[in-house]
Amino acid sequence: MTTTRPPQYERLVILQEECAEVIQAISKIHRHGLEGRYDNGEDNKTALERELGDVWAILTLMVKKQDVDIYRVDTFRKAKVAKLTDPNNPHVYFQKESYT
Repeated sequence: MTTTRPPQYERLVILQEECAEVIQAISKIHRHGLEGRYDNGEDNKTALERELGDVWAILTLMVKKQDVDIYRVDTFRKAKVAKLTDPNNPHVYFQKESYT
């Protein structure tokens, strides 16, 4: 028996999968550096950029379908940038000057 789920469910699953692929790309960078290469010749930096683009794509679709509110997402994005660039933030240890 097949369970019918709303289209939003599928978009959430795709977002989850894409976020997992971003995590995997970052793990490869930790292990092999930005210049490390996949068997297909793609470097790790390009793989990360591709996966981030995939997350952006599903986010775009979720906004279009009103699964999420882009204005609220942007509000949270701005708050995170402010927190990461705050020189008094005790949780950002490395390269604080590169965020300003």
